[in-house]
Amino acid sequence: RGISPMDNTRNYFGSEIPWDSFNISRVDISRGPNSFLFGVGSPSGIANYSTNEAIFKDEGNIEARVGSFGTTRESLDYNKVLIPGELAVRIDLLNNDTQYQQKPAFNHAKRAYAALRYEPKFLDTPSSHFKLEANAEAGRVRHTLRLMRLVPNVGP
Repeated sequence: RGISPMDNTRNYFGSEIPWDSFNISRVDISRGPNSFLFGVGSPSGIANYSTNEAIFKDEGNIEARVGSFGTTRESLDYNKVLIPGELAVRIDLLNNDTQYQQKPAFNHAKRAYAALRYEPKFLDTPSSHFKLEANAEAGRVRHTLRLMRLVPNVGP
């Protein structure tokens, strides 16, 4: 009581973006004084989620789920090496359409995430190594919630 909710961070930067497992590699939760370790956080704690990084390995994953009331969820996670040991990209896509028993309530999220990793060998020296990593996310969430009308119970 009286303490603010946990702070959310994305790769240790404050974020209001709602997290979803389609592009998350790790979640760290720190409560109490430990939440101040990285200069951000409240006494109630911090939840940091780390996004997927591009790696030097070709791999991928496709998921599809079907749920009640017409709910569907599709996601794609694909990592591709473009130049071995130097350049890799990763793409994560999500289409999450949640339907509820009470019509017309729904929540439909479409999101896309991309990560890049570039380590050009020609810039390496015996005493230094150059590495560039970048990521970006775009998306749209549409939802509606039907408000129930409360009717007072009138006795006889």
